[in-house]
Amino acid sequence: MRSIALAVIAIVLASCIPMARDLPDESKLTEADKALATEFSSAIDATEWLIDTKHTLRGLPMDRTSELLKTLLDEGATELKVNQIVPDANDPSFQSAGMLYVKLPRSEKGRNDVLKFVGKITGIEMQDRGQSVVEISLNGAQ
Repeated sequence: MRSIALAVIAIVLASCIPMARDLPDESKLTEADKALATEFSSAIDATEWLIDTKHTLRGLPMDRTSELLKTLLDEGATELKVNQIVPDANDPSFQSAGMLYVKLPRSEKGRNDVLKFVGKITGIEMQDRGQSVVEISLNGAQ
């Protein structure tokens, strides 16, 4: 009985360790990819920041913002952050973020799903270079 319990524990632990195919190849990272990862680390959590009704993603109504964040998370994004936050020109008590950072999952399928979706909404073909983060510029978003 003890050996069965140990075997089950070993299987569970092994499933928690990423397989080699699930680890991104970081050998193709550019300096821009590395800089973006640094920017991401100091950006603000998007879901927490957007709880305040005076905070928006630049140019997007709240229903579209919610839909965008939900879809990114459903596609596999592991974390969403905002940056380039500025006060509204007409009412400085309101703020909008001009940049949305998307943290990519480790699995190949998840990365491909997120990159494909980000490419679709930005109009830019996204390549997996092993980067941990991609950005979506919200300036002029509709």
